[in-house]
Amino acid sequence: MGRGLAVNRGWFLEQPPELRHALASAADAYGAVMATETAGSADSALERMAQADATVTVLSDDQRLNWAGNMRDLAADWAFEVDIRDMPGRSMLTIWMAELERHCGPPLRAWNAPVLDE
Repeated sequence: MGRGLAVNRGWFLEQPPELRHALASAADAYGAVMATETAGSADSALERMAQADATVTVLSDDQRLNWAGNMRDLAADWAFEVDIRDMPGRSMLTIWMAELERHCGPPLRAWNAPVLDE
């Protein structure tokens, strides 16, 4: 499970090891709770929309693949921006994609595709 807290990297590295460990542990716990809450929130939102007579359209697998394939690769853009700041953007994205697949199954698109001409 991914972590769920964000702090300034410089500040984090300046903190004593005990605090860094405590923050990392808290982030893991927070991330787990947030994942559960988010999934439940999405389900209840769909139920409320249906009760309000909203039209919910479920895309076919082909439509979903087409949608994902036509989106700009924001993840690659993000990873590149992190990499040029001498941080592991592509590595983080690769780990995130592996965890996503492990927990949710194969994604519609390989968001961790190589950046530039690798």
